[in-house]
Amino acid sequence: MNLVLCTRAMAFVAFALAVTPLAAKSLSLSAGTVSIAFDIPDNWESARVKRGLEIKSGDGEVFLWIESYPHADLEKIKAEHGKYFAQQGVSVTGEPKINAQDFPGYSLAMMDIPATWKGKPTVLRYIIVEPKASTKNPIMLSYWASPEGDKTHDGAMQALVNSLAAGIDKAM
Repeated sequence: MNLVLCTRAMAFVAFALAVTPLAAKSLSLSAGTVSIAFDIPDNWESARVKRGLEIKSGDGEVFLWIESYPHADLEKIKAEHGKYFAQQGVSVTGEPKINAQDFPGYSLAMMDIPATWKGKPTVLRYIIVEPKASTKNPIMLSYWASPEGDKTHDGAMQALVNSLAAGIDKAM
């Protein structure tokens, strides 16, 4: 009887360790006059890009870009993203669902965009952070994932977004 309980307990601990990120990497993003610190899962990859960071899950099922840009560059960025996603085979299939919120130092727009990749459903989301202070740049988080990757990495993404939100709250 004790052996069965011990085996079950060890199996539970092994499962918990397998699905729980053990460590996180700290990154930072410059947004005009402020720097925003946040964490990503340790097994995810990151690289600096022109306006910020490109981040992807270890299995390549989730891609995200966190970019800071001058207000005047918004249309240029939208065109760049449109071109990139078209080259990747992503097609927007409907109007975005937008949820806007207002906070003391910034406003936030979250967009879920109906899309397909190579004819199959894909997950495409944007979060735009618009600071109220003119000395701070807007931030755009672009998220692209397979439906499976979106589900598999939901907890990791929630932790990343919570960490980023804490950094934004502190900086804005």
